[in-house]
Amino acid sequence: MIDATFPTRIAPEPPQQDAAETAPACVLVPGGHGGSPNLTPLLAMALAQAGAPVLVTQPASDDEGAVPTAAVLADLGIVPARSDADILLAWRRRAPALLRAVNDGPAGPGGATMSPGRAEDGRSPAWVHAGTRVLRLVGVGGRDDAARWAARARDRALDVMLVHSGSGEAVALPTRQTRIDTWIAGRWRIECSCAERPPDLRRQPLLPRRADAASLAVYVQRAISGESPLPPPIATQIEIVLRALVLLGGGASGPVSTP
Repeated sequence: MIDATFPTRIAPEPPQQDAAETAPACVLVPGGHGGSPNLTPLLAMALAQAGAPVLVTQPASDDEGAVPTAAVLADLGIVPARSDADILLAWRRRAPALLRAVNDGPAGPGGATMSPGRAEDGRSPAWVHAGTRVLRLVGVGGRDDAARWAARARDRALDVMLVHSGSGEAVALPTRQTRIDTWIAGRWRIECSCAERPPDLRRQPLLPRRADAASLAVYVQRAISGESPLPPPIATQIEIVLRALVLLGGGASGPVSTP
């Protein structure tokens, strides 16, 4: 298991408990990985290191690909949270909180202080910390899937970031800038969105040589420690997520835009 204490130069002083309890959180919903390395753990760890409260759902069934996100996080010292205290402790340590999704019954980590929130299209359920405003990161497939999510975001005033990964990942593709559309309270926010760009074949990012959990964990550790660079599209997504969380924390409002 890799040491999860993280380099001190990346992790500033942890926030106080009251800040962690009320801060906006982002929920990563792992999807299929389409044959590419599972980099959801990289996005989760990098966001947490940047100070974002991160929740990662663990599907109730092992249906997210050959290397589940939970297996990579386990090699990084992240185990499923069993209580509200576990979630807050992870956030204070600048680490993501891993939540085990369940399909039967209302009981989740923390009991009465946790409430079930099912992804709008019926994907694996997630547990959302009660009283916390949440930005849900969701990977969308083709145009029809994106259009359905955009309509839900408008009609239900959702806080959601749609990552046009093509195969369900909530993390940007590492080899080209992935289109991202962010909706805050049902309003599309241009400052938290970006257009797709073709890959720069002259500057391809360093990716893991193997896709097993241990190799991915080593890759993530090196990236968040600064030993190896983040893939530029993922670095861009991190900036966008942090910008969106600032808007959530400030009660974002503004004119409705059209993507």
